Order: sequence, then structure tokens, then C-alpha cells
Amino acid sequence: MFKPVGGPQIFVPIVMDVILEQWGGEMKIEAGGWLNITNANDIYGISQRDFEDTYKIVGEEPAYKLTK
Repeated sequence: MFKPVGGPQIFVPIVMDVILEQWGGEMKIEAGGWLNITNANDIYGISQRDFEDTYKIVGEEPAYKLTK
């Protein structure tokens, strides 16, 4: 059994298809997926199916503000 070493993750739902340029290439995420915005320097997307297979909601997200 394994436990992630990171803390809680902050995700926002994607309401339209998006393309991120990340990790040396384009990452396409369809509407219905999620963006992980926990670390502003490492934003990535995940499909709805992968999200449901990997994460569970454990509480309300705190107020946050994205900065550069």
C-alpha cells in the first residue's frame, strides 16, 4: 500500500476544451476534465475519467488567487 507524499491538491473544472503547452509539448484536455492548479509553476490537466479514478473530494477548497 502506498500513500502520496504531497498534500491536498487544488483542481478547477474545465468547461471547454483547452490546450496547455507544458513539459515540452502540447497537452489537450477536453471539457469536463480538470486543471490541477496547486502549483502555479506546474499546472496540468487530467481527464474526468482519470480524475475519478485517482482523486476523491475531501473538503471545500480554500479561497485562492492565481499569481504569476
